[in-house]
Amino acid sequence: STGAGGTTTLTTGSVPRGVAYHPSSKYIYVVNSGTNTIGAYTSSGNPPTLTVLNTLGTTTNLVATGATPYNIAIEPSGNYAYVTNSGDGTVSMYKICQISRNTGVLPCTAGTLSSLGTVLVEASNSNPIQISANKTTVFVVSGSGKVYQFAIQSDGKLVARATPYVDPGAGTVGIATFYNVNSSAATTFPSSGGAYIIKSQSLLYNSLTVSGLGSSFSAPIDTLIPGSSAIGMFR
Repeated sequence: STGAGGTTTLTTGSVPRGVAYHPSSKYIYVVNSGTNTIGAYTSSGNPPTLTVLNTLGTTTNLVATGATPYNIAIEPSGNYAYVTNSGDGTVSMYKICQISRNTGVLPCTAGTLSSLGTVLVEASNSNPIQISANKTTVFVVSGSGKVYQFAIQSDGKLVARATPYVDPGAGTVGIATFYNVNSSAATTFPSSGGAYIIKSQSLLYNSLTVSGLGSSFSAPIDTLIPGSSAIGMFR
């Protein structure tokens, strides 16, 4: 429907929560906690206009998730989507159709989602989720405050890393990933990125070894290292 000022309202599932924009800027996905679904929409024009994106062969744009989905993250290349389900402690995995095709093994409409199954995080309350900039790792903050890390396989499915989680303790509220911010200075973030755990509004963990403010970062860049140095807040 069209409201005041030309605003268009589209119906989705109940209790919409997380929203994610596809890297191509062509699609938007809305997580609906009340109906355990994801709504898919196309985005086009300037300013962008949304339209419902139905799954091929159906009359709905809604795809099932786990219990009480909370948030969604899109893998940087746009091939996969991951949804945390706070009701059953899982992550739902999806393949994003990149090119529409009506025939073949997996016919689909570009931008629509197809399920790749789920992976268990904890018994309940899987919440914030982020993906490393180098497209190798999914980080999930659990209800107990642990940060779980999963490797992204070539087919988009997730497998727990050798160190399945780090435990910053109570008060962990989220996680943020970063890209290269200064490749010429002495202190350099690797271009493929890492992650910071956000605990009580402070950045206490990072995914790299830090020996001092004037030193370069080293060590694995796609996993979290327990006990790494606190480096303060950023503006």
